[in-house]
Amino acid sequence: MRYAIITTEGTTMSPNGNDVENVQVLAFVDAADSFSAMLEFKELYSQATENLGFTEYSCFPED
Repeated sequence: MRYAIITTEGTTMSPNGNDVENVQVLAFVDAADSFSAMLEFKELYSQATENLGFTEYSCFPED
């Protein structure tokens, strides 16, 4: 199953230039379950995302 790893930290800029708080997608991970997906994400991406300032994240099935 494919999982989306997301965070609610950070903002996105709207087309008119305003900052908008929303969910940021950090990665998509293929794994057997959500626990495995988080382990895979942490192994592959946690250092890069933490370097960007993201420290809180969770995962949800893509479907």
